[in-house]
Amino acid sequence: GAKVVVSTDPGKVQKAGRVILPGVGAFATGMAELCTLGMDDALKAVAESERPILGICLGMQMLLDTSLEHGQHEGLGLISGSVLPIPTSPLEGNTLADPTTALEVILVLEAIL
Repeated sequence: GAKVVVSTDPGKVQKAGRVILPGVGAFATGMAELCTLGMDDALKAVAESERPILGICLGMQMLLDTSLEHGQHEGLGLISGSVLPIPTSPLEGNTLADPTTALEVILVLEAIL
């Protein structure tokens, strides 16, 4: 197994050989917390040195340029793109029962390809 260190210290993150960025909750709140802690610059330094960063859930979303969740918010800009909401009503173009179903369809399609 690997030695894992859980840290909110930007200096430790900047020195890490690889980083996992987990996250749960709203995009804007997550980005605000990263910036308050100085983790935004630490993560950008890791990416600039071409060390791997794995984003999980909200962590993956924050790696992108922007999010349209509850307004438009800036991300870390490490991956080009935007987080877009999944339509949840027929008027928004949703033909599925709920967004979870849409995610399951996407995962199945990726597994087939």
